[in-house]
Amino acid sequence: MKKIITLCLALTCLLFIANAQTNGDYRSFATGNWTSGSTWERFDGITWVATGAPTSSDGIITIRSPHTVAANFPVSGDQVIIEAGGILVITSTFTLNDGPGDDITVNGSLNFNSGTLDGAGNISISNVGNFLLTTGDVKTTASMKIIKQ
Repeated sequence: MKKIITLCLALTCLLFIANAQTNGDYRSFATGNWTSGSTWERFDGITWVATGAPTSSDGIITIRSPHTVAANFPVSGDQVIIEAGGILVITSTFTLNDGPGDDITVNGSLNFNSGTLDGAGNISISNVGNFLLTTGDVKTTASMKIIKQ
């Protein structure tokens, strides 16, 4: 019985560590513009704190439900996760910096209204995610992969 309890405790700890935030990760705090510090909070290694806007040189960037984050000015991102119920709206230049893994993971909605998706990164759209292209405005993409899971 002790071995089973010890094994369950060890697996729980591993699961927690695998999903834990690391220093420099960002998450949306409220609906708003990507470039606005009031939209974001950053994990400082202990707690989430109010801060400026993230860039591709930061850790994981998560857009949480029910927040809508608008990229109305040129921004860069890497390891962006859009949670179910979260929305990223692109109306300017969004540069993907191709790091390890997927550069944008869409479990919510990625709305590409106008502007440019730049960079050679990957956009992975889960089976519950949406990638919406609004017609009427000019859109430009670079050499990236868009993968529907």
